[in-house]
Amino acid sequence: MEMLAGNSFLSHAPTELPLSPGLLLFLPSTSPVTGGLLLRSHRRRESELLLPNPFGAGLFVTPADSLEDLGFVPTAFDRVLLRQLGAVEAPDFLEMSALTLSTAVAGFAGRETQVLARKARAVQAERQSRLLAYVQTLFGPWDARPDVPERLAAILVQMGFRPSEDARRLCPAVPTMELLRRELGSVEDCLAWTGGGVIFERLVRVSRQVLAHYEAVYADMRALLHDRMRMKRLTAANLPYAEELALLPGWIRFCHLLGDTVHAHTAFHFLSDMAALAIMLMHRQTAAAEGRSWASRWQTAAIDRPVSVDMSLHLVERNERLLRMAFLHVLEDV
Repeated sequence: MEMLAGNSFLSHAPTELPLSPGLLLFLPSTSPVTGGLLLRSHRRRESELLLPNPFGAGLFVTPADSLEDLGFVPTAFDRVLLRQLGAVEAPDFLEMSALTLSTAVAGFAGRETQVLARKARAVQAERQSRLLAYVQTLFGPWDARPDVPERLAAILVQMGFRPSEDARRLCPAVPTMELLRRELGSVEDCLAWTGGGVIFERLVRVSRQVLAHYEAVYADMRALLHDRMRMKRLTAANLPYAEELALLPGWIRFCHLLGDTVHAHTAFHFLSDMAALAIMLMHRQTAAAEGRSWASRWQTAAIDRPVSVDMSLHLVERNERLLRMAFLHVLEDV
């Protein structure tokens, strides 16, 4: 098992390490893990799992088929999802989304989640059909490969774009971007009850950075759809924003976790859970000595947790709740 010691969220002046060619995908885990899981997808070797180091700073990296060796009992949902992802060569965010839905529809995350997943899958299929018709009109007389409009339409669906009543337009409001603006833009107010501190300040700073980045991504996607020269150069292999979309479900979970304060045991534990997820999502395989002392403080020992709480059960129930909230987000304005 490998351990990476740093990331850009922690470091003011990071030293670059050699970048992995793998794509980091947020895995919507329901297992009892604080910061979630990342799947690093490779084209020429086996995928890997990344998760926060439960003993302090950094991330653990382990083969994707070693879930059983990570010190917790994985849920059936995670086992099945990873098994299906393992059968896909170099999965990307579209495969992750489709397999997440199909695994939930099969009932591995509970009956309530199953019902929501069925509705979400039907809604996404209908939106993708309408957005495909819209995208095909953008290509006009060009001889585009059939898979380019299909994948571009799928990307628009994953970003939360909606078709308008006029088949030649998109809805002006994008619920996913509205969620990011509402939650990431108000992190300081949302976390004021925790009393602040170093972790609080870092969460506020990184939330602003992420919001500004996704604002630019969504604006550029709209610009792309009106730029025929750029559209003409698209291929299925170079469609934009693979990295941003691969982590977008994680930032959606981050936003939903912000609203989950009613289930928090203490302010410090809630902040450490938020930081653990942010550290995962901001991971860039950089390292620096500065900032590691703070990193060792976001995780808390089991003995610090309320003795009356079964933490494994608490985390599973919370992660399943956050998964349901993600499906409810898909169903917004239906």
